[in-house]
Amino acid sequence: MFKKVVYKKYTFKHGRKYGPYLYENKRVGEKVVTNYLGRGDVGGKSKLVYVFIAILLLGIIGFVIFNYFAPTGKVVADLSKITYKEGETLAGTVRFNIRSGELIPRDTKVVIRNGNVESELLLSDIAINVNPVYGSFYAENRSISSEGQGYGVLGEAKVYPEVNFQLLVSNFNAGESNNFGNSDGGDIGFNENG
Repeated sequence: MFKKVVYKKYTFKHGRKYGPYLYENKRVGEKVVTNYLGRGDVGGKSKLVYVFIAILLLGIIGFVIFNYFAPTGKVVADLSKITYKEGETLAGTVRFNIRSGELIPRDTKVVIRNGNVESELLLSDIAINVNPVYGSFYAENRSISSEGQGYGVLGEAKVYPEVNFQLLVSNFNAGESNNFGNSDGGDIGFNENG
């Protein structure tokens, strides 16, 4: 009966590890013969890591697309108190969740899908007992840059001021005077040596 043993061998050159290289030892007659089988399972674990990273990246990209580029808004239909018989028209209250400081344009399209039926309405057509206000449009995590009449909740959107400044970075020696405390209020000295 022929028995063979397979083992991995690693080599080191200039402090770097190479391998694994697979060898087999088998007995042929009274001699033990060593044969080189080739590279071992190269990248077995690393392939799994790449697959995991790819799935993670796809998940992140899907999350960003769904949350930031989705055409839908934040709306809840309260149909819990309705008794419905087949063929009847649904009636109920639709509540728009708007944060303090948000102002949504009154001509915003509201798309309602119920099975195969899709209806498009203007926000101004379905906003009952609510008066539009004039202001700059704002919706959290959305890019809206216009103003006009719309619907919203009183509050303030966080708007950060634009700051303009000049920074001069220069070298100076310890024996030279620095620019700290200039009376003209202009340049600031910086020592790149710490």
